[in-house]
Amino acid sequence: MPIWIVFLSQWKKRGAYVNQELLAHLKVAKRETIRLGWQGDPSQLILYPGSNSDRTMTEVFGNQVVHIDPDDKALVLLQKKGFCTEQMTIEDYIANMSDREKIGMILSYNAGLVSDSALERLQEGGIILANNWHGSADDLHSKKGLELIGAVVQGTEDFVTGPTAENLLGMQCFVYSAGGHVNENPTEEEIGQARADADVVFEEYRSSDSLWIFRKESVKSE
Repeated sequence: MPIWIVFLSQWKKRGAYVNQELLAHLKVAKRETIRLGWQGDPSQLILYPGSNSDRTMTEVFGNQVVHIDPDDKALVLLQKKGFCTEQMTIEDYIANMSDREKIGMILSYNAGLVSDSALERLQEGGIILANNWHGSADDLHSKKGLELIGAVVQGTEDFVTGPTAENLLGMQCFVYSAGGHVNENPTEEEIGQARADADVVFEEYRSSDSLWIFRKESVKSE
């Protein structure tokens, strides 16, 4: 059988999917945001930009989740399940919002940085959930007006706050020597020596699959 027929038949069987690790993390995040006083109002706007055909966010936060993605084929799989979708970029979606409309929650999961236009439309007390595959959580942590609440640690359902959550952010450096040895916590001196010796120095986000919770702070009137 030609390979393209095999691929087509497999694609047709494909459906909207649930990411099990994300599902576990979102359940913890929902519990913690409710403790903060966040209200899961059915009319509240919850956005999942770059969702592809992932329905995990809706499984936890309900049918008010809007899946936003320019890929129409991915969104068709969600539409078949009756989920709310918008075929466009998050920037276009924000540009088409009414002046009074506000966002209650955004999930940034493997979809790049949260745009400034989206942050502007996030209501006071609104929540952003973000992992760090593309540095999204790092970027949000650098923004003024956003409070880091905590993080659900990758590979677990542990929720951490304060310095422990902050320490999961940032890059981690590895040194691969010619002999096959891997140094996972090199000092600056060891990194410099490795580069001088033409060893491989590799950087990656420290805990890319953790899920951080940020809250938009209220604007204080003077």
